[in-house]
Amino acid sequence: MKPEFESRRVFAITRSKGKMYEFGVGESAHIRIPPSVTPGELLLLTVGILGDIAASFRDGTEVQAREAADIQFAASFFDAFLASALDTTAASELRLLASAAYYLADRPGSSLVLARRSEAHQNETTAEKFVRWLLQAKWEVPAELTDDVFVNRLHGLAGLLVTYFSSGQGAEVIARRIEELRRIAYKAASPWDLLQVDIATALIQMRLRTSAWMNLPGFMGLPEADLTSTIRKEGFPKELWPSQMLLGREGLFRGKSGLIQMPTSAGKTRSVEIILRGALMGRQIRIAVIVAPFRALSIVQ
Repeated sequence: MKPEFESRRVFAITRSKGKMYEFGVGESAHIRIPPSVTPGELLLLTVGILGDIAASFRDGTEVQAREAADIQFAASFFDAFLASALDTTAASELRLLASAAYYLADRPGSSLVLARRSEAHQNETTAEKFVRWLLQAKWEVPAELTDDVFVNRLHGLAGLLVTYFSSGQGAEVIARRIEELRRIAYKAASPWDLLQVDIATALIQMRLRTSAWMNLPGFMGLPEADLTSTIRKEGFPKELWPSQMLLGREGLFRGKSGLIQMPTSAGKTRSVEIILRGALMGRQIRIAVIVAPFRALSIVQ
């Protein structure tokens, strides 16, 4: 499923409607939606894009450039449709889908904002609850799941994830469990729950690939044992954002010099923390001086 010209036109109209609310424009002055345009119909395409890309994680392949553009389109449309207030009957479900799509599009910040706003609804399934828990990434808080065909397996999987992000142990077992979950879902799940299971397993695979346990020892050139207490520290990132993965691959976490320019909320502060920790633990430096242009940017811990 691919967005073509007409889909992009409908998206632009929907986003413009949402911007009217964002900027406080009176409804009498809002953009007029042509009778031939039905934004809700584009949900079929965007949900299909999300489902196709989530399912593609089955073989462990990376999202390709075109797929990345498509999932970004889907995420942006879900977000725009919510902002447009054209149909609020499924806002909870759409917010969850938007959050998942942003995460799969490598925009964890946008994903987390929507995940934190996501709330349970009357007909929510156990698979939806599990996806929300994954998106909010509160690994210290066990997932609260209700009984259905998946509950035992999802409870077990949630427990394994809590253990992994606190200790770095059990990634191989998690990989086996998510494949078992998928096999059961493809045999017995409803279409909606099947979509949620595909999303959940894709999220888990991405989170494991970007976990601090899996990446920081190599990025920092230090044994995992030396980093255990650091990664376990409350508040230390258990996963690396795309910018931090790039810095790690480029060698900045193990002493290479560089000039970094990042937008707001891209992970600059944590990146500096990782750079300093790597240099201090690797005995490359004994003292660091950080120069910031504003007092508000200085954080004393």
